[in-house]
Amino acid sequence: MFMLALPALGREQVPVFVWVSFAVDGLVALLLLALLVYAGPLLVMHDLSIRDALRNGLILSARYPMNTLGIMGMVVIFVFATIRVHSLLIFLWPALWGLFVVNNCRMVVSQELAQNAD
Repeated sequence: MFMLALPALGREQVPVFVWVSFAVDGLVALLLLALLVYAGPLLVMHDLSIRDALRNGLILSARYPMNTLGIMGMVVIFVFATIRVHSLLIFLWPALWGLFVVNNCRMVVSQELAQNAD
């Protein structure tokens, strides 16, 4: 949708639907990132199916919104640090971010298991 609405920005007067489509695209991208923060590690560590990993990722991202926002905020910090410090840091960030994502997922899953055991 973004690529279809992009040429409309060249007009003198930009229609409202273009801004609405950009907002919807951004919201969908944030939702997918929030899902993948938990679904990726669940898929690998617990050998779940894709459907179960996405469902559990949605549940965990809704139950722990501050953890989800913190992990997603790290992307913004990484982008600003890359711009400010040096562009070669872009090769370091995926490994570092992955470390935080996996450990956050492990912590949240262990908290859920401890709550269910009580």
